[in-house]
Amino acid sequence: MIVKKILSVKLYADDNDENWEKSVVDKQLEVLIISQYTIYNGWKGNTPDFHKTMGGEKSQELYSKLMEMAREIYNPEKVKDGVFGIYRQLYLENDGSMTFEIDSPQACHELPNENSKSTI
Repeated sequence: MIVKKILSVKLYADDNDENWEKSVVDKQLEVLIISQYTIYNGWKGNTPDFHKTMGGEKSQELYSKLMEMAREIYNPEKVKDGVFGIYRQLYLENDGSMTFEIDSPQACHELPNENSKSTI
């Protein structure tokens, strides 16, 4: 479940400066979840290829479900979101030289229905 992974992965130092000991939840941090479904691309030569990217309507449903689940599991006031599908310029500050990719099995890319156990 990607939501649980985002909230529980231990990326932060503890009070003794020991790295990889605390999660977002442990430190009661805010989480900003934005839609970046176009990042999931391949390449055709020097041109990005988005054929494997989920369509916009389905992506928006999945994003909304992810936001709903994150707010159910964690403090809803600490889960922030952006506007789905808009052009944006992001300015961020990386703390370190690492980027972590969190992905889900292909089966998790399907939206759960009311009779299924949610896997997002």
